Order: sequence, then structure tokens, then C-alpha cells
Amino acid sequence: MRPKRKRIPLVVQRAVETRQGGNCAHCHAPLGPDTEYDHRPPLWEREVNAEGTDYVPPQLDPDHIHALHVLCHLERTTGRKADAERTVTTKGSDAHRRKMERKRQRPKRFKAKIPQRVNPWPKGRKLRSRKWMKST
Repeated sequence: MRPKRKRIPLVVQRAVETRQGGNCAHCHAPLGPDTEYDHRPPLWEREVNAEGTDYVPPQLDPDHIHALHVLCHLERTTGRKADAERTVTTKGSDAHRRKMERKRQRPKRFKAKIPQRVNPWPKGRKLRSRKWMKST
């Protein structure tokens, strides 16, 4: 079982912002009040420590957290561009990588081969219509 996600304390948030020089890790523009924090690598990619209490590296390690604008975080996580109404593709985002990882881990299913039906009618023979089935 994986550990619960912990809330990022204010001390860690400030350490991350200081390390980044007050700029967004994605677009490098100055951060504002709409700052969100992103784990790098994402928690779902990290191994769990031997005790099962935290991840490796720890989830509150400021060296593995990035401060981002809300729209930059959305783009990194789901692939949605800042000016787009909806996401066309998730390729290159965390959601895409997670989907591909789950797909890779899923057992493969094989379709049962259905024997080919033999056509009872000789080739080139036309079927005659039934007059009683036609509506007039």
C-alpha cells in the first residue's frame, strides 16, 4: 500500500520558491499568488521506502518539488495548454506517462480465433428476392 500524500508545509513551499529564485519552473516567469507545487518525479513513479511510511526520495524534500503557475501545472500534469479550451492530447504530460505505464503493466488479452464460416452459396450466384417480403 502506498503512503498518503502529505500537505506541503509553508516552510517547504518557501524553500522551493527561494531555490527557484521566485520564478516558475516551467515558464520561468515570476510567481504570483496563483502558485501550485508539483512533485518531480511524480509520487506515482517513486518507490516506497522499506517501512512503507514515505517515498524515495521523500515527498516533502524541497529538492524534488517545483513551484509553478496554475496553468503551467495543468499543462505539465494533464497536457492542457494555457490558451486551449480543451485538451486535444495528453502526450508528454504526467497523465500520458501514467496511462502508458498502466497499459504496459496490464496483462495482454488475446482474442479467441473464430473459425471462418463457409459460404453455402456458390460464387457468382445471385439470391432471388422474395416477393412476399417486399412492401408495396
